[in-house]
Amino acid sequence: MTEQTNLPVQVTPEMRKKFSAALDALSKGGGTLDLLWEALDTADILSVTKPDISVPKISEEALDAIRRLPEVYGKVVPKTDRALNKTELAAIVEERQIIDTVLKVIKARKDESIRETLANHLDNVYEAPEGQRVPTDSKGHLAVKQEVEVEGAGKKVARSVSGGKPYLSIAGVEALHAEGRIDRKTYLKITKKTEVPRVLDQEGLVKAMKEDPNLGFLLAQATEHTSVTTSITVK
Repeated sequence: MTEQTNLPVQVTPEMRKKFSAALDALSKGGGTLDLLWEALDTADILSVTKPDISVPKISEEALDAIRRLPEVYGKVVPKTDRALNKTELAAIVEERQIIDTVLKVIKARKDESIRETLANHLDNVYEAPEGQRVPTDSKGHLAVKQEVEVEGAGKKVARSVSGGKPYLSIAGVEALHAEGRIDRKTYLKITKKTEVPRVLDQEGLVKAMKEDPNLGFLLAQATEHTSVTTSITVK
């Protein structure tokens, strides 16, 4: 049996309740082990300093390109499949270069400073439920799904989130085994041999944790998290 005294965090009644429900679901063939790790997730929320927001400077070259875009845009459009003459080729290459210059500064403004400003807005209007742990992305913004109305515009600023899910890897189990926090017998129960080094055995894990719930709480401390990615859109 795994002693609870080996656990680095306090296991609360709520954690036990969620764990028991997830374990019962797995025993009946519903879901994956991710249910367990989500129920027991106790990872710290990292404090990340948000990047400063600045508007990309529009260089003289970019200003000139913006001014000239209307005069060069779409001037070369052959009506037939043919080679371009020297004048046409020079003109369309120039148009492409001007478009590239304009796109560079516009993209920087949209993808960096506008994106960060909207993300900050969503952070500040979000009201987290009492006691809820709110994860963040790599830039320090809240990793929560949101939609905020843009009054009078018929638009919404939305944030979507992917990743950030806890998972248990064979490396995490092996680390606990190497530290002596799970014994050899348990290690063999929850892993299985394949053509490559041992892998996690879901059936064995569920059975072992049914026998000893504290094992689940211990294994949860070895979980890792997939990277959190947030996207800001206007729709």
